[in-house]
Amino acid sequence: MKIALSTLAGAAMALGLIAGPAMAEDQGIVVYNAQHESLAKEWAAGFTKETGIKVTLRNGGDSDFSNQIVAEGAASPADVFLTENSPAMALVEAAGLFAPVDADT
Repeated sequence: MKIALSTLAGAAMALGLIAGPAMAEDQGIVVYNAQHESLAKEWAAGFTKETGIKVTLRNGGDSDFSNQIVAEGAASPADVFLTENSPAMALVEAAGLFAPVDADT
């Protein structure tokens, strides 16, 4: 599974991009969250309330998650990786695991 990249500010947009036809509502989406846990819980609850799509948050450090994503490869359960740190993003990018984002969005 390719991983979508998002910053905290763009989380809602990224969730909307990947959550549509790619996921059945009963399955939900998995977010590897390396941002503030309390804030992530708030927007995840709001997203679920608005869309009916369950968000499973896995909270941790960006380096740990980037290494985990690379180790999991295409089988990663992560649909979204929230980080703002370049080294973590560079590691996942170098492994070719980020999904493309349509420039029109």
